[in-house]
Amino acid sequence: MEREKIKDEFISMFEAFMFEIVPEKLRKFFGEGALIALMYDIVKDASKKTITRYAPRNVVEAIEYALKLQQTVFGDFEFQIRELGGKVCVEVIKCPHQKYVDGAPYRCVPCIAMIAGAIESTGKRVQVNYFGRKVGAREPHVVIKIEKHKPLGHDRCLLEVLVSEDAGSE
Repeated sequence: MEREKIKDEFISMFEAFMFEIVPEKLRKFFGEGALIALMYDIVKDASKKTITRYAPRNVVEAIEYALKLQQTVFGDFEFQIRELGGKVCVEVIKCPHQKYVDGAPYRCVPCIAMIAGAIESTGKRVQVNYFGRKVGAREPHVVIKIEKHKPLGHDRCLLEVLVSEDAGSE
């Protein structure tokens, strides 16, 4: 097998693992609440550990790096990041994981957790409001709210990232 084909097969396997197989197994054995908490914590920590080496300087840089990482690995990923006062709006227009997440919004946890881990690599604590379930820091510097979500029938995902005024690095 040629190297590119092997790389593509590994990426496909990893994508199915992260966005279909692991979420379904966790949901089956532990329930949706535990799935969300476990996947969030595991992927966030892996993202934080990896992205810390890149050393993003602020929340926007961290979000951009996490999304560009996915874009580079998974391809067909289109997003926009806009700063509006004390918040950052992240729009995902095209998602490479769509085939895995349609009708199963809990399968998007790894994507959100990658963003949270990237933000935490800047020294800020993050909490995600995942459809009424809060995961992450109890006293966050940054709160991520999902306003629109493709798996729920919206035309795009829209994340509102609220950064508190006193959100200095720890």
